[in-house]
Order: sequence, then structure tokens, then C-alpha cells
Amino acid sequence: MENRVNEDARSNLGTTSKSRFMAWIQRWWFVPVLLVAPLELGLHISQTRPVLKPEDWTAVRSQLEAQVQPSDLVVVSPSWLEPLGRLQLGDGLMTVQRVARADESRFPVAIEVSLGSARHPALASWHLEQEQSWGALQMRRLRNPDPHPVIDDLVSHATAHQMDVSLVRGEAVQPCEWRHGQPVTGPLGFGPAQPSDRYHCRNTWVGETINADLEYKPRRCIHAPPPGGQEVLRLRWKSVRFGTHLLGHHALYVEAERDRKGPAVRIVFSSDDETLGEAIHEDGQGWSSFAFDTTSRAGKTAELQAEISSTRADRRTYCFEVTTR
Repeated sequence: MENRVNEDARSNLGTTSKSRFMAWIQRWWFVPVLLVAPLELGLHISQTRPVLKPEDWTAVRSQLEAQVQPSDLVVVSPSWLEPLGRLQLGDGLMTVQRVARADESRFPVAIEVSLGSARHPALASWHLEQEQSWGALQMRRLRNPDPHPVIDDLVSHATAHQMDVSLVRGEAVQPCEWRHGQPVTGPLGFGPAQPSDRYHCRNTWVGETINADLEYKPRRCIHAPPPGGQEVLRLRWKSVRFGTHLLGHHALYVEAERDRKGPAVRIVFSSDDETLGEAIHEDGQGWSSFAFDTTSRAGKTAELQAEISSTRADRRTYCFEVTTR
């Protein structure tokens, strides 16, 4: 009997507590709304304040067109703003050489257009020379503290008049044919776009293109996939001006590299039968650099040869760039 009384008491207590809670909700339901409203207002102000106005982009573009030199770099920060920046600033300022650059070291000056105080990480150590603002847009002129100017850009020399391409197996050399046609692109997984002017090497091609690296950044480079097995792809530039270093970068197309299932790709550089150096690219390394000392050839003009190889050809969409510095 006593146990039943205790159970009834607990039941009545629970019912009373629920009733009080519901009464509190009915009376004070509007309090959370009052608390959330200022938060929403603050978020709205923070999101709408930095609105980019067309007239601000126009002013920045006019200023850039008046002061930018061909050797200057133009960047837009943060990175998610770059597509809009390319649209607003135009191809004349946002050139392929700037947008799909191999690195920043070749540029003596950079003009950074940013949303507010956003900065490009690669330019953090560059010296600020000038800063201007138009609405939410800021424009900074930055000086490279340690520039490495390019003497010869071998990607620009990937033409029929300046470069030969062939497939080599032992002593057998099969020249590749230079063709002029239409550029070719395709869906996801197609690989980098094929330019209208390119070398045809049996079932593949060689030529200048824009490659998407492991971070989906565009990179201007020479598409030069290895034939696989005992065969080698040979590129020979007929006349190259040498400096103290041969500096380059290489990667595979993102769709081929991110799975990390393919064999390494090897590239060997030589000049006048002397090996200058070799670099190995492993899947997963992304857009990586290599450098070789060419001090003994500095100031001279000579041929340069690159041989690309891998144990397998499947999905080896290799792309590289190289410069003399």
C-alpha cells in the first residue's frame, strides 16, 4: 500500500513539472527569438558590407591597365574570388602566363587585387610599395625580395621550329609528326586540352597545354606522357640560352595522380651528350619543383634534351615546364 502511494506521488510530481514547463514555454516563447534576432542582424551586416560594386572593379582595371608591365604578376585574393577577378579584369591582364604560372619567383613585381585585407600566401614576404582602395577592393604593389628572372622559357619553345620530338627504343628513333588542327577538349577524365598545334606520337600527343594539378590549380606546361616499357619520349630544343640554373616543375593531371596507383615518371636533362640532372615524379607529389646547376654553361647557347620514361604508359598524363635562370 505504501509503495503504491509513493508511485502515485511521483506520478503527480512529474505531471506537475511538465505542466509548469509548458506554462513557461507559453509565457516566454518569444525570448529565444529576441536573442537570435541581433545575431542574424550582425551576420547580415557582415555579409553585405563587403559587396563588390562594378564601378570599383572598373576603377581597379583602369589603374592596372595604366601601370602594369608585361613582367609583372597580377593576382586576385582570396583564391575563391579569382574567377570573378578574371572576368572583371579581362584576359589582357589575367593572361595565361600569370594565371597558370609555374611559380612566383620569376616575377619582380606583383599587383595584388584583394577583397579587404586578404593576402596571397606566396606573396607574404614581398615588400609593400603602394596600396590603394576602391570600396571593398584593395590593390597593392609588391616587390619581390629575391627575384629569379627567366632567360629562356622552354614551354614557349614547344614549337615545330624550336623543338623536335621522337620516340626512342634503343638505337631506333621514330620522329613524331607536327600537325595543325583544331583544339580538342572532353568531359571529366579526358585530361588536359589538346592544343591546335601539337606533335603526334603514335597514340599520344606532345605540346603546350594547361594542366590541372593535384590542387586543381591551372599550370602552363608541356604535355609529354611517357610511352612506357623500354621506350622513351625524347624532346630536343635546338637553341637554348643557359644561365646558372635549370629550374622546372612537373605533375600529372589530377585525375591520374590523386589515386596514387601509377608508377613513377622519370625525366632526364642533357646537353651536348652531358647529363645535367634527372627528376622523379611520384603520384601524390602534385606540382613539385626540380633544379640543376648549369653554371659551367652560363652565357652559352646550346641544345637541350629531355627524355621522359616510365614502366607503364596507362594514365601517365605527365606535364612539365622548365626554364633557364
